Amino acid sequence: MVFFSGTLGREENFEAKVRNFLDHANRLADTANSVATAGGCRNKQTVEAIFKNSNQIKDLTPQVINAARVLFSNPNNQAAVEHFDLLKKQWSDNMDRLRNLVDEAVDSEALIRAEEEGILRDTERIEEGIRLRDSPKIVTHASNIARRADRVLQVADMEAQNSEDPSFVERVNHASEILAATITPNVQTAKALAMNPVNKAAEQDWRINNRALIEAVGGVRNAVTVQPKSVYYLISFFVFY
Repeated sequence: MVFFSGTLGREENFEAKVRNFLDHANRLADTANSVATAGGCRNKQTVEAIFKNSNQIKDLTPQVINAARVLFSNPNNQAAVEHFDLLKKQWSDNMDRLRNLVDEAVDSEALIRAEEEGILRDTERIEEGIRLRDSPKIVTHASNIARRADRVLQVADMEAQNSEDPSFVERVNHASEILAATITPNVQTAKALAMNPVNKAAEQDWRINNRALIEAVGGVRNAVTVQPKSVYYLISFFVFY
């Protein structure tokens, strides 16, 4: 969100966003380090790369904040805009690399379970949005659910590509196809519900489709699971709330 000069509460809103960004970035970096030290990854290079990228995130975060402060004070300064955009891209690229490294360091079942827990949280928030007739909340968390489901598909695809077991690949691909078929209907029914939160038929349609998506995510998790793991709580901070 851009706050223009003279906007009421402009400084307070900016500082609140700075605090949230700093807290979120530090938690992500710390959680990545926890994953690396949990002992589940046998690849020394991956562990070292996690430490390196998490440190880069911690180094870049205050730089992004400082650049944002300059831009906040000089919104029409093109040099400030370009500097902020450059640092923001560097931060985002490093975070993407860190996420990929965490993917390598932990088992896929744990990643999927973390996304599954996130979908359940987003579902609760949509239910709250329905009760409050809050259309933006419904849209926001429905989008989160779709993004999380896509993430599950990415993890499953990676597992299938890395496996030489035909039966495993077939099982994972079949579960992925079922999940993929639920995403668009879930988004469409959520949009219809957001347009008219008092519509009971739209509410019921969304619940049916959302339940199908949740069950399909569980199906993918079961398909990729070799043995139960408990590391998923360590990566829960890598699931956006």
